[in-house]
Amino acid sequence: MEHIGIIITQVVLLVGIILLHKREMSKLKFEKSKLILEKAEIKEERDIAVKKLEYLPRIMNIKNSLNLEKRVKEMFKKTKATSFLLFIGVNGKTSVNHVSCIWYRYKDENTEIDAIETYRNVDITKDEYYKDMMYKVSKDLNYYHFVDTMKMPKGLLKTIYYDEQITHSIVGKLARKPIDEDNDFLMFFSLRTDEDTETGYTEDEVNNIRLIINGKIKPLIDKIQG
Repeated sequence: MEHIGIIITQVVLLVGIILLHKREMSKLKFEKSKLILEKAEIKEERDIAVKKLEYLPRIMNIKNSLNLEKRVKEMFKKTKATSFLLFIGVNGKTSVNHVSCIWYRYKDENTEIDAIETYRNVDITKDEYYKDMMYKVSKDLNYYHFVDTMKMPKGLLKTIYYDEQITHSIVGKLARKPIDEDNDFLMFFSLRTDEDTETGYTEDEVNNIRLIINGKIKPLIDKIQG
């Protein structure tokens, strides 16, 4: 009986060692998989950054577009909008995770904010409201997202709007251009106002915005991008 007890003890110890080894191996496999995934994500972000650099020369003419500025000033006259910003983001296998401002105009020409510098490669991954808005905008060329700053949940976009004292904005898609087999560049606009208003843009203002965006700005963007 004593020998049997020793054998049982040894078997239990052996099983324990095997289980511990399997657990450690599983842990190592998990850590290895996690490392591979992290490297893949870093590589993806790097590849996207390179694609942005390759794509930007195609849209640099926007900076010198007097026609675009003319159309934006027309919206300033016909609506309560006080700033207009153009953004780009990569949309493809994954949803839009980073956005960059590439062109802007403020109604008050004395405004000292450099939107291109301030909103360069902005990480929106932790702002669910921003992510959801970009998803909706990317799916429909005619969809407008109406933002009421006071009703927004806490997040990056709300912080940005608070900093610039933006009360309402309209966000919509302008263009979507392929950059490779898996990814597109999404270009969208944000037409903001800092006027103290509870209702935001009126129906007449929205109609004027749609007429200018669809009839004048979208064709101009298409022409500039080639």
